[in-house]
Amino acid sequence: MDKPGRSLEELLSDIVAWGDRIQRFTWGKTVEEFLADEVLQLAVAKCIETVGEASGAYCDCTPDTRSSIRSWNSWKPTGCAIGFLTGTIQWTG
Repeated sequence: MDKPGRSLEELLSDIVAWGDRIQRFTWGKTVEEFLADEVLQLAVAKCIETVGEASGAYCDCTPDTRSSIRSWNSWKPTGCAIGFLTGTIQWTG
């Protein structure tokens, strides 16, 4: 989790670790299974929240980060895609 005074390496480690948790928690689940499991939804929401906090803290620590991403406002992570059309959770990266 994001804590005051965390190093850039610790923040990046948090992003990877909490992102990995999302993958572990959802691997092989269908959208229906995910939507039927409130505990899983809350766990994934916590992971996303923590990744967002760590990402924001990283960007606050490195002001050039936002300008180095060509279109910051439209940037989206590519590690996972939830396939609502296919009914499965797919990992692409």
